[in-house]
Amino acid sequence: MQRTMLRIGLLLGLACLFLSAAGSASAGGWAVITLTHLPDYAVAGQPAGFEFVIRQHGRTPWVSDMVLVKAIRVGSSDALTGKAESVSGTPGTYRVQITFPAAGLWRWSVSSGLYPDFQPMPDLTVVAAAASTAGAPLPNRAALLSGAAGLAGALLFAVLLILRRSRARQAAALSLVCLALGLAGFSLAADPGQPAQSTAAIPAYTPAPLSQAALGERLFIAKGCIVCHSKTASGLPVNVSLDMGPNLTKVDKDAQYLKYWLADPSELKPETTMPKLGLSGEEIQALIAFLKAGN
Repeated sequence: MQRTMLRIGLLLGLACLFLSAAGSASAGGWAVITLTHLPDYAVAGQPAGFEFVIRQHGRTPWVSDMVLVKAIRVGSSDALTGKAESVSGTPGTYRVQITFPAAGLWRWSVSSGLYPDFQPMPDLTVVAAAASTAGAPLPNRAALLSGAAGLAGALLFAVLLILRRSRARQAAALSLVCLALGLAGFSLAADPGQPAQSTAAIPAYTPAPLSQAALGERLFIAKGCIVCHSKTASGLPVNVSLDMGPNLTKVDKDAQYLKYWLADPSELKPETTMPKLGLSGEEIQALIAFLKAGN
């Protein structure tokens, strides 16, 4: 009897939890987070900046002082959390700087305080910082020649000084000229020389080129499409979509229509709840390639 009551209690608890989450979403307790720029990679130990827009109901700018970013390094216990700050004058826009402590693949997400608790972003590759090397100062060729001239002048001065003792008339004048040349030569030789050109090593990492469809899949996550749409049989995160919009597993619209739609949905459908995301032409083409893949 007790076991039966316990099972009933657990089922009721799960049902209440489900209804609570569904009620919260339907009541407007959800938001879409759109990453402004999708980075190729970050460098360990160096601050990386991220900017994103949060829209409640997918439309209204969301203002909050508790927007958080969480990141976990895959295959390790490394984790970090950062607080995003709102951008003055642009409600709903936030910026955060994160310094990843180690190279590797980092899984990160953003919390707006609304559903989903933490909206996933595309995995980020973090590469090791490159060492910077600078060459030692190289001797200046002109300075070496000047030093040699100074030494020659000094030797000539010594010879003429000896001749001067024989009371040759021109010896005194020539000795003074040689002395001046020697001093000038030694003065120029004091130049420490030009330093070698500094050479900063470039990270031995070049992002692998992505196909348009692969880039489109990352943008589908980064721009927040996954909150409103599902697309099965893909590498997208699961249990995120609210299915507020149509399932995009099969897209029958042609590429030209999708181009106009993604550029500005309200131009084609004024009553739509889908916002204008400010996508670039390259991003639109990549999203179209992803949406049409597998059709």
